[in-house]
Amino acid sequence: MKRLILLTAVLLLSLYSCRSEQDDDLDNSAYVGTWQWVSTNPGNGGPLETPETTETQATLIFTTDGSYQFTEDGQIVNQGTYKLYIDVTDTDHSEKVFIDFSGREDLMVFSITESQLILVEDKSAGKTFAYSKQ
Repeated sequence: MKRLILLTAVLLLSLYSCRSEQDDDLDNSAYVGTWQWVSTNPGNGGPLETPETTETQATLIFTTDGSYQFTEDGQIVNQGTYKLYIDVTDTDHSEKVFIDFSGREDLMVFSITESQLILVEDKSAGKTFAYSKQ
């Protein structure tokens, strides 16, 4: 009986370990590249911000090795490492992909296609950031 319990415990730990590794290995290939900032919806009823209204050109660059850079008008304003992970949102309590930026607040991935990336803050009236791939 003790062997059966021990074997079951080892099996469960092995399955949990495999699941954790899968969660840690989310594919970042769709994110890699240079994303041009298109707009920011402030989420509080304020006006939509765009490169035209702010007179700012901004990019978000993701590399295959897990590094990122935020630039404004060609100058790096934030850089570091990033990691994709799945978590339950604070807003609607569903599972979503998040980006853990080492040098700034994590953002939730609302959607991503070959040409468009929408990131949002996971809070009531949070900002929504739209990017297009260069």
